[in-house]
Amino acid sequence: MDGIIGIVLAGGMSSRFGSPKALAKLQGKLYYELACEAMSAIAERIVIVSRPEFRSQLQGNADVIEDDPDFAGCGPLAGIYSVMERYPAQLYAVLPCDMPYLTGDVLEALAASYKGEDVLAVSFAGKDHPLVGLYASTMMEPIQTALKQERYAVMKLLQTVNTRFVKGEEILPDQEQGMWTFKNINVPLE
Repeated sequence: MDGIIGIVLAGGMSSRFGSPKALAKLQGKLYYELACEAMSAIAERIVIVSRPEFRSQLQGNADVIEDDPDFAGCGPLAGIYSVMERYPAQLYAVLPCDMPYLTGDVLEALAASYKGEDVLAVSFAGKDHPLVGLYASTMMEPIQTALKQERYAVMKLLQTVNTRFVKGEEILPDQEQGMWTFKNINVPLE
């Protein structure tokens, strides 16, 4: 088994955004590239989960895969499961591509806060961010079960396992910076 595997979720429909978020740019870099840069601070290997039509446009040092065919298009849990199924590890760091301001130092602080939970995720300013977190390999079976039962809500699944939310304010003391760091971008910035 490898060390931490980084999972960059880059296959969403981006319906509010109007175009694929993974391929949007911020300061000359694509969102998925920014997510991979942040993830490289803690992950030995990075895997991007995307849709077939975007796959050829995602380049770099990360592996690019699609959802397991049994669960294709079933949301973030399908992406997480698909990586767990193909890349054995003890721990998986998860990050959506639509948080381009999140940096490696935040992920390092999150990893330093991990105490063996099934899931350690972030909460900032009263909002939970279940897709900014660390997922133990023990989550593979509960995720698979949820997917088979067509229960795709991440938060509902996290309520059934040993989940802890670390306050974003604790791992990023600058409140103003945090408002952007933990923000899902739903409209083009450039």
